Amino acid sequence: MSNNFARIVTLLSAALSGIGIWLTQIEIPKEYNKIIITCLLFMFFIILGILLNLDKKEEKIASLEKQLDNETKALWRYYGELSIFERDKSLKSIMEVFVRNHEYISGIQLYEYSVSSTKALQTTIKVNYVDGFVRENEELNAIVQSYYKLNKYQLLKFKSTVLAALNNTMKLNNLLDYLEDIEYKLTNKKLHELDEKDSITLAFSELGISHLEKRFGFFTEENAGFSSVAKVLHEKKRIGILKSILNFKYLKEEPFFSFHYTGRGNEKAKRKYITYNVKSTKDENFLFLITFNAEVYWDKYNERKYIESVKQNFLKVLSKTDLIYDNIE
Repeated sequence: MSNNFARIVTLLSAALSGIGIWLTQIEIPKEYNKIIITCLLFMFFIILGILLNLDKKEEKIASLEKQLDNETKALWRYYGELSIFERDKSLKSIMEVFVRNHEYISGIQLYEYSVSSTKALQTTIKVNYVDGFVRENEELNAIVQSYYKLNKYQLLKFKSTVLAALNNTMKLNNLLDYLEDIEYKLTNKKLHELDEKDSITLAFSELGISHLEKRFGFFTEENAGFSSVAKVLHEKKRIGILKSILNFKYLKEEPFFSFHYTGRGNEKAKRKYITYNVKSTKDENFLFLITFNAEVYWDKYNERKYIESVKQNFLKVLSKTDLIYDNIE
């Protein structure tokens, strides 16, 4: 029995009681009392039966509506999963065709990432591998899943220092001091003491240095001790994708970002990478990682020229699909 039905019965009983009290206060022949009471009780049970029947119908309707709502949600969920499958299948095909049409590209990998505040003083960037295509006889390692845990204070310090220098050359010395401070702290650690947190710090440093070189043509002197530290930290945590996300999301630079292999393997020493940040039509943060053939050597001019052509061609290919937006907000 529903609450509405119970309330209606209570009101009906109160109304009949009121009528009964009113009848006792007026002059009615006693021989009619029994007839009147019988009629009132008859009316009460007739109305009660009608209400009970209506209440059962309402409950059945509510049950059917709930069942329909659940089935509708399940149907939408099914079509959502189907559309994601078809979307991923289409992107896989696009990556394969693009690699086959560009002889110097070893492969393309697609990642999805999210940014969240997991703790009061920590921002976590989670990166997951979605799909990819690698040319025959090439070996590429994918990051199946990785978490980059950033100290919010350090992130804010990095962002404010770099942006200030990029927007005002008078602040350039502050950036240089910031980078020197990072180098000092990392090189004063023993190699076995270095951890993944230091890899994140190195990402801040390398991204800051890349902007010094790109914007101001400022090249820092190579420090043998710092180079050794960097090699160890690159082995502990791959930070190329992290630098791409930081560059786009926090420094508000263009969606494309390039970097090169910094590990210890000689067979990959000439490998180049381009990343492209983009948002899917389902509001997912995507990152494409394009890898250039490690066996090919370009001079700086030809390298830039080829990379630029790859960027433009990749944008043209993606623009012909309805799978993603042009860029992230």
